[in-house]
Amino acid sequence: MYSKNIHERISPASLTKLMTAILFLEKFNINEQVTIIIEKNNIEGKIANLESDMVMQAGELLDFLLVYSANDAAHAIAMSVSNTEQEFIFMMNEKATSLGMKDTNFMNSHGLDDPEHYTTLYDLLLLSLEVINYDEIIVSTGKQYFNSDSITGVLTKYYSTNELINDNFNGLKTGWTKNAGLTFIGLYQGPNRNIITLVNKSKTDNKKENHFLDTLILKELSIETFALKNLVNKGDRLA
Repeated sequence: MYSKNIHERISPASLTKLMTAILFLEKFNINEQVTIIIEKNNIEGKIANLESDMVMQAGELLDFLLVYSANDAAHAIAMSVSNTEQEFIFMMNEKATSLGMKDTNFMNSHGLDDPEHYTTLYDLLLLSLEVINYDEIIVSTGKQYFNSDSITGVLTKYYSTNELINDNFNGLKTGWTKNAGLTFIGLYQGPNRNIITLVNKSKTDNKKENHFLDTLILKELSIETFALKNLVNKGDRLA
């Protein structure tokens, strides 16, 4: 319905985790038990403090990835799906190619900035259209929070990074890095239509909410500009 700079090379930040989630769900059922493997002890950015040899349900690890957006959860998933992180990254790029994401190259499973870790908004749209086929992802990203005692031994609330859940945006993924700016793929599920929105490089404001404000603008433009109009009623005589 609307696009701008959709073929410009951008940094995807944590939107990367959507690809990580797809590969995870291609191997594991959400009720399966997963043994955590952490090979790197210096993972940067937001982490959940996962440790090797922890055991948790795949669905819980998926929540740490998509709801809490933990970078160590992405690493743990990579190591659970493949023998090495490099092998997993190869799988990510193979999957991107199969989805037609011609201008995408992944260098990690979490989305931290790397000169060779890039995509475009058009490619992220192709990824999003694949993601919405996974009910497990939609259920996860629609959570405002989840409870877990797997890490601390005490039942703890882990809150979503998506601040638009109460506005019917049941996903899909937030992100922020220096190169990506504030970025968000939104899945709006309203009474009359579903809308996918993608924003990248939203100005980083003090509250870090501009990507959400930009998303709401796109949603309203979609509803107002492409309003549903009743052209004919059931039973109307056409000829």
